[in-house]
Amino acid sequence: MTDMTPDHDEAEHGKPKSRSRVAPLAKAGLDHGMSQVSLVETALCPLDYRPGESLRHISEFIYYDSEKRRKVGKVTVKSPSGLSPTDELILYGLLAITFADSKPMMELSATPHFICRQLGLPIGGDHYKRLRESMRRLSEVTYQNSAWWDKPRGQHRELAFHFLSYDLPTDAGLDLDVDEHGREPWTIFWDPLFFRLMNQSRGFIWFDFASYRALKNAAARRGFLLLQKIFHHREVSPQFDLRAFAVEQLGYSAELEMKSIRQKVKLLIRTWQEQGIVNAGVDAEEFFIRKGPGKWSICLPRGPRFTKAVPRPWTRVNQPMNHPAYEILQRLEMGHQEIVDIFSRFSDQMIAVTQAAMTAESMVRQGKTDETAKQIFLGRLSRIEGHGIEQVDDEADRKSRIRYERRRQEAENDWETSRDSTADVNEEIERLTSSSSEPPFQFPEYELWLKGEGV
Repeated sequence: MTDMTPDHDEAEHGKPKSRSRVAPLAKAGLDHGMSQVSLVETALCPLDYRPGESLRHISEFIYYDSEKRRKVGKVTVKSPSGLSPTDELILYGLLAITFADSKPMMELSATPHFICRQLGLPIGGDHYKRLRESMRRLSEVTYQNSAWWDKPRGQHRELAFHFLSYDLPTDAGLDLDVDEHGREPWTIFWDPLFFRLMNQSRGFIWFDFASYRALKNAAARRGFLLLQKIFHHREVSPQFDLRAFAVEQLGYSAELEMKSIRQKVKLLIRTWQEQGIVNAGVDAEEFFIRKGPGKWSICLPRGPRFTKAVPRPWTRVNQPMNHPAYEILQRLEMGHQEIVDIFSRFSDQMIAVTQAAMTAESMVRQGKTDETAKQIFLGRLSRIEGHGIEQVDDEADRKSRIRYERRRQEAENDWETSRDSTADVNEEIERLTSSSSEPPFQFPEYELWLKGEGV
């Protein structure tokens, strides 16, 4: 996969803006990215990405239990379509967009145009396709960690989860109208366990996203996050075994010779020194410590970047233009001040507002109403006000139960029809096997039906 990260901000050089929607743009570029301490302890995948090839990547890390005993943890990452190191940039950027809200939700709706601008990626059809491919791979990932650090509980725990699911419009029309397709909302659903871990663990790693994106080498990015975690509370890193550091933490091939590993890591150190991540007052060669024939360790001193207090992560408080819902509301032909007023009234209910906007646009597209999307949306707003997401969820549940009863009745009618049409055959079977009994009608319970089980 071609790295999606541009050498410079190309957000202003893509396709021309839609003439019918001249309005303020979202702030270009995240101030901060977001990850978690356990995620950055090992590489999520090898640096060598092989498109379409199934991934099963195992890496190890050292930790200490409550009694200060040295332990080895294991991380297993599996994905049927593989995983690119660039996908980490997408993952950490989407997390930062989600948690920029004061009350983040598991559901995030945003246009690919908004996502690309926030992640500092180029705008346009091919770039939207690459973003889509990255999200497909991320959705297939199964992450397992034998010793994930749970800070609130003060213990390591064995966990397994996915990252996300998604709901995207088909890409069939991407080449027909790139600008319009780029402003069609995409919806991301975070895995409940993963979201809870990110939302409650307090083991965040907030980092300067522009600096992270500027590191073109994926290994340099991974090292940056690992060192950020360490240098947050100490001036010198632990002594890493050099091979383990290169293979387990950075993702280099275990087949590399030590000479090659030393050369690659030395180049990374120089890059980190240029960025102020590692102290630049010492030659990179000085950080390597010989432990024996073919055995080396490495110890890195903190650079000036981490001597200052970490700034408060960017949030979207009172900044509607920087919220993903802004562009979605623009699609309803709403003016800037109208959108600002909606944000002031529904600041804690923007998921419900976004859902209402997308539903209104969908109803118009399907020709189900003579009203405009804006009129439908404003009508639905009055139902949300004072009730919020709970009412929307109740209404969705009511409609789901109606569909369930209808499907159950249809299935029972089909079963009755089938039984009647085979009555003669059944009578003969009963005569020959008197002990047999007719199987009863079966249909899954409502909760299983919702999950698609037993259908």
